[in-house]
Amino acid sequence: MAFESRGRRWVAIQGLTSLNLIVFVTTSMMISPYWGSINSFLSDATGIITNYVLGIVLLSLAPLVFCFTGFFLSCREIVREGVHTRRNRIIIPSILFAIIYDLLLMLLILLWGNDGVIVLNALEYQIPFVLLILNIGFM
Repeated sequence: MAFESRGRRWVAIQGLTSLNLIVFVTTSMMISPYWGSINSFLSDATGIITNYVLGIVLLSLAPLVFCFTGFFLSCREIVREGVHTRRNRIIIPSILFAIIYDLLLMLLILLWGNDGVIVLNALEYQIPFVLLILNIGFM
């Protein structure tokens, strides 16, 4: 019995990690009118002119697909077999991706200073959807 609940807890963590990365990607897409200023700031800092924000969004899609696939396969295993075996090769990178992208989001808010409110407003628009998904998941 304890094994089953522990396995389901890991699936819940994988689901929260996937949701976390979805929030990061959608926030990045919602601030697209400000990509030019972010890119110019990063271009001035590095000396290389390129579209940094698009690169970050594209690089964040790979961990999102990885985490969501792991979550989907774990849910399928619970439905078919009734138990979930923990796989460190899926869970540990998923948690690391969530931490890294949360730190990137906080760094973006801190570097923008007063304009960081734009990112917080983008997050504010997503909160009802996140809470709806969490409530459905907990039911």
